[in-house]
Amino acid sequence: MGVLVASHPANACTTIDPPPPLPPSFNATTTKFVVLIKRYDCNFDIKVLNAQQAGYDAAIVHNVYSEILLNMNYSNETIAEQINIPSVFTSYYASHILRNYIIPEQG
Repeated sequence: MGVLVASHPANACTTIDPPPPLPPSFNATTTKFVVLIKRYDCNFDIKVLNAQQAGYDAAIVHNVYSEILLNMNYSNETIAEQINIPSVFTSYYASHILRNYIIPEQG
């Protein structure tokens, strides 16, 4: 099971807030945290590394006002080598659907 959390700050170009405490009904040993990140303002590898360093288990980067999908290429090999979590890029529309699954107290 996973918990989806909106990134704060939304673009994840700097340090982001860590995952919030789990609701009591979730199993802490099996629940993973996934962060939803807005595209632009910095490179994909920086966004994903910031998510990983904050304690997230996966990252979803979404486009802004566009349905175009892109490959998330890295810009810095040193940064890319530090990334161990999975990440995916999705459309703006998909991000709105995903936001329906964010637990209100989770951001």
